[in-house]
Amino acid sequence: MDVLSDALVVRFDPDSRSVIIEHAGQSTVATLLVQIRPETYSTMAFEQMAEFLGSRLLLLMPSMRAAFASDILRMEEQP
Repeated sequence: MDVLSDALVVRFDPDSRSVIIEHAGQSTVATLLVQIRPETYSTMAFEQMAEFLGSRLLLLMPSMRAAFASDILRMEEQP
């Protein structure tokens, strides 16, 4: 099953204080795609978190992966 989707939900879970990315239709995939916990983002500046969250979101969307395919390829080739 392909977990990539152009229909995603991004939300903040107040109980775990985590940013959650999941499929818009929970019947498609019942598990979270991404959970960014406070241990991860608490040491980041706003700009760092925005880049971190944005890049993960874009990588989960097939249409965005296609649009930025050459950039993604360059990132994967870097050590």
